[in-house]
Amino acid sequence: MSEELPIGTVVELKDKNGEYLIIGRNVKKGEEKYDYSCVTYPYGYVENEDFIYVQEEDVISIVFLGDINT
Repeated sequence: MSEELPIGTVVELKDKNGEYLIIGRNVKKGEEKYDYSCVTYPYGYVENEDFIYVQEEDVISIVFLGDINT
């Protein structure tokens, strides 16, 4: 993928079961930088769970493309 996926996009990830909603882009956790932060879809953020941080190459398919402002 050459362009960043918009926030609100639902994706499937390599080595993960289920679908995930992108809620952040270009995020930093500690010293590590990630392309996206995600939560499980359709549940969203569940108390005491961490966000899922992924790189673009971890996205194996797009289930739903979030809104794009033009």
